[in-house]
Amino acid sequence: MEQIPHFSVMILSNLISSLLVFLIFLTVNLLIRGYNMRFGDIIRDIGGFPSLARFQFLLWTSIVMFTLLGVYFIRLLMGSMMFPTAIPVNLLIILGISVAVPIISNPISSIKYGDRRPVGQMLNDSNRRRLSTMLMENEKPSLFRFQMFAWTIISIIVFLGYFFSTTTFINDINKLGVPDVPDIFVYIIGISQVAYIAGKATTAKSLAVLTIVPPRAPIGGDVMILGANFGSTRGRVFLKMETNTQLETK
Repeated sequence: MEQIPHFSVMILSNLISSLLVFLIFLTVNLLIRGYNMRFGDIIRDIGGFPSLARFQFLLWTSIVMFTLLGVYFIRLLMGSMMFPTAIPVNLLIILGISVAVPIISNPISSIKYGDRRPVGQMLNDSNRRRLSTMLMENEKPSLFRFQMFAWTIISIIVFLGYFFSTTTFINDINKLGVPDVPDIFVYIIGISQVAYIAGKATTAKSLAVLTIVPPRAPIGGDVMILGANFGSTRGRVFLKMETNTQLETK
């Protein structure tokens, strides 16, 4: 017998699924608080830099959690106990890509940027970079990072549009499931992810100052400047201040 879900049932189920996803994130945040961490650190590397690859992985994970729970609660409120077990092929491909890209990009970052581990081995407010830096390469906005970010957001909006339209106009609750992603977005997302990895691997290294320890020192005192790509040869560094100051690297 066909069962058509009521609009109020769909609203309630989406609210419940949203609340559950939020509670999961909140629980994780509370658990890591004891280690001086924040939930945003889940997408940061060990040096405090946010990763665009991890960010898109987190977004797709959240969206799939929401849609699976939304479909389940619609069925449950309509009297069906069956949990949706089938995930469309294109959505599985996108999830696979979102998992693979962080795994591939991590060793590239390690080779390119070196050890960016903060002093004291713990993240704090002084070495946590803003989320906007995940769209930057060598301290400036990056086109291939913007492309990956833009297509991730667009594809998620389209996917949610399919989800809400499917749950709104379904004629039989027994046929309700997680919608698929159009083929064109699989191709575009795949190309943008390849461009992201290629751009990260081929962009030239640049000198970067990450931390100055201590931030203040008396005249004649020692200051440690931590960064990446300073080179392997000892030499001298010139700092542009009120007067040119020459430091000898050790």
